[in-house]
Amino acid sequence: MPTENLVNSNDSGCMADMWKEIQDKSVICDPFQTFEWSEVMKRSLNLSPRFLVIGGGAGGVVSTERNLLIPQLRYVEIRGGPLCLPDSENKVLKGLIRYLNERRNCLFKVIQPSPLISSKFKSLGLKAVHPRTCTFLLRTRIKKNDLWNSVDKKARWGVRKAERLGVRVEEATLWTQWETYYSLHRKHSMAHNLAAMPLSFFRNVFNVLCPNKMALLLIASLDNRLIAGSLFLIHRWYMIYLQNASLPEFLPFQPNNLIQWKSIQWANSNGVEIYDLGGVADPSLGDPFLGGVYDFKKRWGGRLTSYDYFAFGKVYQFGASFFYNSETARRMFWSFRNMGAI
Repeated sequence: MPTENLVNSNDSGCMADMWKEIQDKSVICDPFQTFEWSEVMKRSLNLSPRFLVIGGGAGGVVSTERNLLIPQLRYVEIRGGPLCLPDSENKVLKGLIRYLNERRNCLFKVIQPSPLISSKFKSLGLKAVHPRTCTFLLRTRIKKNDLWNSVDKKARWGVRKAERLGVRVEEATLWTQWETYYSLHRKHSMAHNLAAMPLSFFRNVFNVLCPNKMALLLIASLDNRLIAGSLFLIHRWYMIYLQNASLPEFLPFQPNNLIQWKSIQWANSNGVEIYDLGGVADPSLGDPFLGGVYDFKKRWGGRLTSYDYFAFGKVYQFGASFFYNSETARRMFWSFRNMGAI
């Protein structure tokens, strides 16, 4: 008998305690599947996260529902997870797949599971929509000398150059520092045709995640001027590189190389076992910006790992193919997303 139970976050009296118990015991550790992250999404982006409890509490996922231009065209989006208690992975995955197959009132459903469990979706017969999407996973609980030696020579050169030129990296602990980073984030997003997150997103990350040590903002400055910054999400022993922003005229000073090395050192000193450098697209897509991101992330000694999407509904598969093969389509998508239409 199916034992899936979908709960809106607005319904939750005891949901917070129940979900935190699942996320703290899960063998899959994922910052995107925490109750705290769902609160950030709800408060910042006007979303209503929904908690799917599977197998009577053996695991579950947090999902969001969005409108595709009009309310009648709704789709379900799941990033990360699913969370699974020990010895319950197959039970949870099968329950999740059954639920998504039976959900008929949405145009499509899409999940990008944790790279720690993505391969098991394939073993259950699902076909990845974007097999060219991947990430780099770096094991950080080793000696710092070994970490340094695993880094590519070009990255080590960049770290040394940044330090030699006086670039300073520190953790942003004051809200005024986060506000300055937000201004940089907006400029960076516009320059690369990306959707900028609203100021409320950063305020809620600062207020909700930082007190629980679930977010880290490292900022690089030169002569007291902010020139780059990177935001990371953490839950227990897993850390994800979420985003970066930098001033292009200061890239020759190598601030992002120094930030990455400082983040690896931070992970090593704070109980993080796996550092996920975030999704990257295969450079064969032909986008020079995406190819540059791939080249940058592969320098840090991580293992290349699939970071696949799985879709339920042919509409998404067609749209995704169009999106990844058309720069015009990508620009239109981000314009609609910035307007809140998607």
